[in-house]
Amino acid sequence: MLALERLSRLRETATITGCGLLYICTSACLISFNKYLMKEGRFPFAPALVLLHTTVGTSLSGLLYVLRPSWFPSLTDPRQKITIDRGLILKGVAPIAVFFSVQLVLSNSAYMHLSVAFLQMMKEANIVLVYFFSLLAALEIFSWRHLWILCCVMLATMLTIHGELHFSLKGFVIQSIGQVFESCRIVLQAALLSGAGRNFDPLTYQLLVSPVCFLGLAFFCGNSWICRREYAQTCLPSYLNCCRLVACAAGKLRCSFQLKSCNRAIHEEELCSIFRACWYFQGLQHCACQCCVHT
Repeated sequence: MLALERLSRLRETATITGCGLLYICTSACLISFNKYLMKEGRFPFAPALVLLHTTVGTSLSGLLYVLRPSWFPSLTDPRQKITIDRGLILKGVAPIAVFFSVQLVLSNSAYMHLSVAFLQMMKEANIVLVYFFSLLAALEIFSWRHLWILCCVMLATMLTIHGELHFSLKGFVIQSIGQVFESCRIVLQAALLSGAGRNFDPLTYQLLVSPVCFLGLAFFCGNSWICRREYAQTCLPSYLNCCRLVACAAGKLRCSFQLKSCNRAIHEEELCSIFRACWYFQGLQHCACQCCVHT
């Protein structure tokens, strides 16, 4: 009996570790691929790149919902089903989609100015921003211990800024604004969805948010192309650039959707262990991203 229990724990640990490593590797590949594309002469069009991302995310989520509706318990399970109405879309999903879209566009734009390793270290400051925004939204309780820990995180992040060899103020500002939008999205998500008792599973969340992101980005790109052709040249690709992207798009699309699907295969109680493992392996991810970019 004891041997069976140990074997079960070993399998659970192996599953959690494997999923965590898969998440890290997939995330590193996606980040490196975005960095590779966001260069002059390749595909330096952040809005169009994010539009492609949301297009495929929406398509694959919809296809998966048709083929495997049981993977969307928030929409199909009577015990967990959440009513989707106009109020939820306009007051919950739409604001989150706006912050999410802007954050993705700015984050991808920053790849043109700064290294992957430096940008990943900057993202560590998100925990500080999320905490202070949560205090403003009355989602967290102030604690001096938390403040001390966050000050240490902020200090460590500032040290990485001082040690950057190819620092770009423009890239730093773009990434900082993107992180503000990302932190606002996280807090808004907690306040509008989780706070109202609307806890979506990962795939349902993807199915609801991606179409709204797609519509907003499609309107932005279309309006830029129709009304402001000069600006459109900086945010929209030519036909030739689109053809060049097709050969590389499969890897990005598979990676982006695999990040969403990976969360679905893991029980909620195991997520904390996985993210804890991701934290320990994060240094390895930064090194892998930097090596992939230089090669």
